[in-house]
Amino acid sequence: MKTIIVGGSHGGVAAAKTLKVLAPDMEVLLIEKSRMISYVSSSINLYFEKYLSDLSQGHLNDPETLEDMGIRVLTEHCASKIDCEKQQVFYYKVHQKENILVESYDYLILAMGSSPFNTDMNDQELENILTYKSFEESRIALQKIQEAQKITIVGAGYIGLELSSALKSEKKDLQVVDMLDAPLFRYLDSELTKHLLDHQPPYVHLYLNSTVTGFSGNDGKVTKTILMDRELENDLVIFAINGRPNSELLQDEIKLNYDGTVAVNAFLQTSDPKVYAIGDMISTAIGDDNYTYITLVSNALMTGRIAAENICFDNRIPFEQANQTTISKIWGIYIGTSGLTEELAPFYNYDPVGFTRKFYDHAFEKDYKEIEVKLVFDRTSTRLIGGQFLASFQNFDLINLISLMISQKMTPTDILTSDFFYNAHVSSYENYIADIATNALQYFFKEKV
Repeated sequence: MKTIIVGGSHGGVAAAKTLKVLAPDMEVLLIEKSRMISYVSSSINLYFEKYLSDLSQGHLNDPETLEDMGIRVLTEHCASKIDCEKQQVFYYKVHQKENILVESYDYLILAMGSSPFNTDMNDQELENILTYKSFEESRIALQKIQEAQKITIVGAGYIGLELSSALKSEKKDLQVVDMLDAPLFRYLDSELTKHLLDHQPPYVHLYLNSTVTGFSGNDGKVTKTILMDRELENDLVIFAINGRPNSELLQDEIKLNYDGTVAVNAFLQTSDPKVYAIGDMISTAIGDDNYTYITLVSNALMTGRIAAENICFDNRIPFEQANQTTISKIWGIYIGTSGLTEELAPFYNYDPVGFTRKFYDHAFEKDYKEIEVKLVFDRTSTRLIGGQFLASFQNFDLINLISLMISQKMTPTDILTSDFFYNAHVSSYENYIADIATNALQYFFKEKV
């Protein structure tokens, strides 16, 4: 048996490694157009934050490690055609398009990922308007950022705010523009957003409720970003907004959704049962049967493993939902989110009620580090559907615990009767959740009587 994986980013690599562990005799071929696999698209941030000395270090796996597992890896090779009827993939070595190669498969995993949104507003073809995600794009962007002094970042989601945070030591003047009325709109409710904005540094200027309508420039380089109500001077523009799936090769072979994502069933099979799609290629369920396009590494890793297991075990593992669980550090504050916010939940057919509490570290060390936690429950079923926190200290496992509770559809009673450890020497973050669950239980009890 042979499985071909087209795309060597996080999801494709996770699928390849899982296949080899579960089915050692399976022939696995990974085709990736870049020179790297598992490239971390936020490596620019890691570079400016001094975690990396060179962008070439920004990868989680390398071809040699996969080849040692028995996986055949072809980097700098690009798929040019997929023939589902003949079960074949056509591809070529980068810069050698005339030499077309072909491989047959028993199973195919589509892991081509996404590309940053390409705007058509730059009708003058001005320089210094860019996006970055791949290693090659990041190398260009790094040089441009280092040379620029006044930068406009389009997008106040994680990509844009994390970049603004990473540039703290670079003494840049940053203008962050977003058409919505709040940063991190999908992830944080307004009261936590307000507290995050209390830490906004003076070199970052937010322009919310603002739509970019075009650009102007001199000598072929951008000098202004034009908004509906003002113009922003700049010498570099970076688009930091959600990507689009790289599904162009599939137009005549696989059923696609209206937004270009690949239509899949619960087992991540496409309209061709021999073909699976993962990661940024698909939309995933948030809540109960409400689908959203999510470009998160965690989602790519999860779907890559599930697709591989379903190939090995004849579709026994359905992919039920993603909680879009995230963790980040922006402007010195740790942010964790999972599931739905109270403000977004009604759009997913929930009647939400949120409970927010501010705590201090429970440990006996008495350093009183602050954390603000919010849990969101569905009023009808009383089950947990979302959670968020802002903290002045690392508390990464807390959001994973909240995500697990959301997936298990836990109610306040379920949370309060869970067996959590207690140790007087360390902070027991489960107590935060239990305290809020007590408030929720009291609220629901009063509603019933």
